[in-house]
Amino acid sequence: MSTRFCITILFWAILSPQAHAAKLSAGLTGADVDRVVEVIGLSSTGRLLRSAEAYESWPGVKIGFEVNLVPGRNLNTLGDGTGTLNSITPSPRLYIAKGLFYDIELILNFFPPSEVNAIASFSAFLKHTFYQEQSSWLSGAFFLGLTTIDGFSGNYKGTNVEVGMVISRDYVRLKPFVGLSALFARGELGQGFVTGRNTSTVATLHAFAGAEFELPLNMSFQVDLFNLAFGGSLFIGKHF
Repeated sequence: MSTRFCITILFWAILSPQAHAAKLSAGLTGADVDRVVEVIGLSSTGRLLRSAEAYESWPGVKIGFEVNLVPGRNLNTLGDGTGTLNSITPSPRLYIAKGLFYDIELILNFFPPSEVNAIASFSAFLKHTFYQEQSSWLSGAFFLGLTTIDGFSGNYKGTNVEVGMVISRDYVRLKPFVGLSALFARGELGQGFVTGRNTSTVATLHAFAGAEFELPLNMSFQVDLFNLAFGGSLFIGKHF
């Protein structure tokens, strides 16, 4: 994964006019609302983008820019079929991971609602490393996450809760990781888009894998599997 490739993806996410104009179909039934929450709610959740290792208390920070790739998965065919979502909607987010104390780490990723992104979100994770690689061949950590979502000019609002575990291996410059979590997503659509109930709650197992590349810049990626559907996220920034 080259630095040029990552930067190209980030600029595409910011400047793509199709991402700004994305909207949901109207006339959605209760079953359609379930589908929208399953696709948008799950794939817009915050990303860990971290190995299981814990950062030191000082400076112990990773900061940069992330692009979450939200798949459309044929949502435009629901309701009256007037949706304008792309096959992939890029969702830019600022990302900060900070080591605290006792192998606990705080991870934030967020971007406010604006014309730049169709799906805005705020996520906060607490990660606790319970097993350090110094005493074995891998590191292990538990994490708890909360994500709030504000999408499509306020016509989608959601809250996700996630609890899971991640393990990783440190090869100095390369730190691959895999994880598994239980993810609960609740979403609410604007009344003008539905013909019946406008809320839904979806629960699933969230499996993910990725890697951190410790170069002059920190480049990270994460591939996700929600209900047998893929998602992904890319990050470029700096680790201090």
